[in-house]
Amino acid sequence: MRRYVIALSFIILIASTMTSIQPVKVKGIEGCYIIGEPIVIQNNNDFSDLCFNGDGTFNSPYRIENYNINKEGVSSISIMGTTDYFVIRNSTFSSIVMWNVQNGYIVNNTIKGNYDYYISPINGRRHSTGVDIGSDLYGKRERTVNIVILNNTIINHLNGIRAITETHGEIIDCIISSNSIKNNKNYGLIGINDAHILVRYNNFINNTKQAIYDGEDNPGLFEYNYWDDHTQPDENNNGIVDTPYEISYSLEYGTRTYDYHPLTEPNGEIEREVREQLPPLDTTFTPASPVPTIFTIGLLLIGITIIRLKLKPKLT
Repeated sequence: MRRYVIALSFIILIASTMTSIQPVKVKGIEGCYIIGEPIVIQNNNDFSDLCFNGDGTFNSPYRIENYNINKEGVSSISIMGTTDYFVIRNSTFSSIVMWNVQNGYIVNNTIKGNYDYYISPINGRRHSTGVDIGSDLYGKRERTVNIVILNNTIINHLNGIRAITETHGEIIDCIISSNSIKNNKNYGLIGINDAHILVRYNNFINNTKQAIYDGEDNPGLFEYNYWDDHTQPDENNNGIVDTPYEISYSLEYGTRTYDYHPLTEPNGEIEREVREQLPPLDTTFTPASPVPTIFTIGLLLIGITIIRLKLKPKLT
């Protein structure tokens, strides 16, 4: 009897160990994400297919965190056509592309390039940007909505951040806050075709051109950013430059875009109302189990059946 109890305990131990194995994707076979490879997501189901877990939030979709992805010539992360909430955080990438995406948070990452171009697998387009946000593809009416880019370092690209809407597209409620955008060869930030973006509390440092915005004038569009080429005068010493910072002039709309409250020193504070929207920034990561629960139960039932057969009295 004792040896059967030991055998059953051994089976339970094996089953519990198997459920904690980290998933590994084999190329060409459906499975989980391969560590270090570019991440490509083209619909909501791809998040779970690649074994990304919650808390993204709205009732806990998906998080992508603690990765280092830098494959030459290819965007580190490409996401298109999703509506589920997700957060990408605490990672190092060369570039991120999001087209026709809703409810995405990009938080606490280093997005570092080498002034090169990248190909996005989702649309085959060549770009030169740290974070590329867009809407409309192949002439379809699409929207990119509720995107937060918060507290990242975006460095050493041709362009730091680009938000672009094409003929039928819209970008709505995109918040770019508390980022360090620096050492970019062309522009720190590009907003094209009236993308609805709020750019606040960022540090623009050592970019060839800090920003350009081609859209209707909106006094709340850019505010409280630090521009290293515009830090004086500040006669009342309140930390805000006394003259607005002119960002760009739109030939299409005939309007000029300003930051009416440019800062005299780099800003390190996170916008409170944005922070309250974010999921908790825990650093734990528990990969989804590749071994189904039903398989574990099956092992246990087999073990119990074997023991019962052994204990059953033999007929003579």
